[in-house]
Amino acid sequence: MFSYWNVAGYDPGDPIRLSKDEFKEMYIAADAPFDITEFKVKANIRMYGVDVEYPLPETWYKLDDH
Repeated sequence: MFSYWNVAGYDPGDPIRLSKDEFKEMYIAADAPFDITEFKVKANIRMYGVDVEYPLPETWYKLDDH
């Protein structure tokens, strides 16, 4: 369950607008009821009015070990 997420310059819940070759860092805090061995992040992208669910490569994000 996600307990918090944030992208600098945006209010939580607001859509994030990106342009070509633009990069933004997103911070997510989550509590899981079990150990997570795999975390598949997907971005929901709307381009020219078409919604696309895009899986992000695991090399684009990391899990903090706490």
